[in-house]
Amino acid sequence: MNHLALMRQVPMFRTMDEGELAALTLRMKEHHFAADELILKEGDSGDSIHILIKGHARIITHNADKVEVLLDEAEPGAFFGELSLLTGEPRSASVKATGNATTLSLSRNDFLDFLDKNSQACINVISVLGNRLGRSSELLRMAATRNVNDIEKEQSTLGQRIADRFARIMGSWTFIIAQSLALGYYIVLNSVATTPHWDPYPFMLMSVLLSFQAAYSAPVIMMSQNRQTAKDRLIAENNYEVNVKASAEIALILRRLDDLEAHLVSKTHKN
Repeated sequence: MNHLALMRQVPMFRTMDEGELAALTLRMKEHHFAADELILKEGDSGDSIHILIKGHARIITHNADKVEVLLDEAEPGAFFGELSLLTGEPRSASVKATGNATTLSLSRNDFLDFLDKNSQACINVISVLGNRLGRSSELLRMAATRNVNDIEKEQSTLGQRIADRFARIMGSWTFIIAQSLALGYYIVLNSVATTPHWDPYPFMLMSVLLSFQAAYSAPVIMMSQNRQTAKDRLIAENNYEVNVKASAEIALILRRLDDLEAHLVSKTHKN
């Protein structure tokens, strides 16, 4: 396989001349992966960066419920593993091949030496990290915690679900129209002379029935309102947890960007 030609297609290496690129390629190791095989594993120590030169891969992590979350999809020319390589911290995400894939890996020392000699590559790495920062922040807000509606549904009892259903029905135009028609029909039957009047004017029986309805419907509606208050509190707690997790993740990525920027500044001063 012509690694030199493949490396030339990677944006990070396009500014290198043939001699520099050939020397760098000689330091790289070739790796082959089958479908669904892990290229990098979340939590492992990072001692190398991988460049995807053939096939496709998915960059994934897991949320608070251990559910897999897709961060990005990698195509030939993409690189991954640079974060832990720069900071020495465990890998923050896994990379899994979606089919047969081939990568070239570069060790920490070789990668840092490469960045020392290529300022444009540093800018490229910072750009990629910035894009991943925005993507990770968005995904954290959508998937960092469970859906509030699912949690609320699991915690609700049969009586609470009946109260919610009852409140939805009584708070609809369908109920208002149906009750208005029923009351109008009741009044007409007890007002027309040709029909027996079991509840003549002033319709005392109807007033008692409506009082019973109000006496029972008010507590049921209050139960539903209490449930809505509890749900609002759950939403607020969920939003707080999402914001905390997003802030922590953003702070981590920004710290890594600062490390890369400091490395670039240090290189510039040396030159």
